[in-house]
Amino acid sequence: MKELLQQVNEWHDRHPKLVLALLGIGVIWPVLAVASPWYQLALRSDESLPDYRLFLIEKGREPQRGELVAFVMAQASADRVQPAGLARPYTRVGVLWTKRLVGVPGDRVEVRGRQVLVNGAVVGEGLERDRLGQPIRLAKLESPIPPGQYYVALSHPRSFDSRYYGYVRAEDLRGVVTPIW
Repeated sequence: MKELLQQVNEWHDRHPKLVLALLGIGVIWPVLAVASPWYQLALRSDESLPDYRLFLIEKGREPQRGELVAFVMAQASADRVQPAGLARPYTRVGVLWTKRLVGVPGDRVEVRGRQVLVNGAVVGEGLERDRLGQPIRLAKLESPIPPGQYYVALSHPRSFDSRYYGYVRAEDLRGVVTPIW
């Protein structure tokens, strides 16, 4: 038995990602199957957080400012940034997105030129062109943030977030995200 454990440890040192994947399939996935009403394991499906590939989503908890959240892009949000004649293939409807919760209901939002401010603090600056070189407008953001809606963003200057598609509705949120790997 001792030799077997030693071989497993050596194999883990040479192939840590594979061991993690096998552990996930053999241990974590069955546990999450039982815990599925409260938790969900998700693989990265967008480019929001490139340093992470695997996330744990805690369902049913009210998200707090500063936390990462997972949500599904609503068709209405995609429609706001895809006027006739423009194709934005990165506005994938029905896909899980991960962003940081920056603004909550009741927060004041202001757009000054291309800058977006939440409660007086700059949270992002909108680009004039998207990554495909197409013109892109900032969303018309109601202030204060209405009940049941959230402003989401990441600090990356090219983050595709509420600056462009507007607030995320509470019913589109899937939960609070914890990056795992």
